[in-house]
Amino acid sequence: MRNTIGNSAKASASSARAWRHHTSRKLPRTTAFFALGIRPEDLAPADEGLKVDVVMVEELGADAYVYGKTQADGEEYQVMARVDGRRPPKKGDTIFFAPKTDHIHLFDVETGERVND
Repeated sequence: MRNTIGNSAKASASSARAWRHHTSRKLPRTTAFFALGIRPEDLAPADEGLKVDVVMVEELGADAYVYGKTQADGEEYQVMARVDGRRPPKKGDTIFFAPKTDHIHLFDVETGERVND
């Protein structure tokens, strides 16, 4: 399972400037589609952020993996996050996650190429 969420925002000069702090390369100045990718260990439980409905919890001792779903732009996406195995959420819970911002990855949907460092 991959944590990827699509974005159909037009990559104009202004949106390229907005992403400059996330990437050392300039984004294309044409319409492009990007996928946001975050590894399970780079999502942390939070008071607000990405709202996830827990579908399943895999308890593995010190760690637990939360499998859930979220909504973005009218689409449903699967999410997987690694959490503390001593206090995992339960199936049916709704929890929030915040990404470690220096571990967010952007991918060009057409080429699969990573567009940020």
